[in-house]
Order: sequence, then structure tokens, then C-alpha cells
Amino acid sequence: MNGGEISGNSAGARAGGVYVSKGGIFTMTNGKISGNSADFRGGGVLVAEGGAFNMEGGEISDNSSGGVLVAEGGTFNRHPEAVVLE
Repeated sequence: MNGGEISGNSAGARAGGVYVSKGGIFTMTNGKISGNSADFRGGGVLVAEGGAFNMEGGEISDNSSGGVLVAEGGTFNRHPEAVVLE
């Protein structure tokens, strides 16, 4: 993701905005993930076991149910310039 916005999405359980499955890699260099919701957790982002989310820039904010959920065995790498607000 190099710009743009993922917003206004919802899920019945988890991962209203972005779901990174086993073996998947999502790289965010800019843009915004906001205003997403899930009934359980990970309203903005869910990284499953074996998945990887590399956040080099941009913002994750204002998502319900805890903005980012990383399952055991998943990886979330955040560059210091990237912003995550729960």
C-alpha cells in the first residue's frame, strides 16, 4: 500500500480493514487505515499466524476493537515514523 485509504469496512469477527493470511506479506509505505470495525478484535488489521505486516509509513487509527491484532506466530514490523493509534 503506497497511499490511499482503507476505511469504513466491517467484519463479523476480526479484520475489518486488512487481513494478512498465513504466508502473506502486506507492506504499507504510506496511506491510512482508519474507521474500520470488527465485532471481536483487529478492527483495522489482523495478522494471522505465519503472516507479516511491514509498516514503513502511514497511519493506522480510529479503528474499533483494538486497531491491530497480531496472532501468535504473526509478525508486525513498524518503522519509527509510522503511526499507530488505538
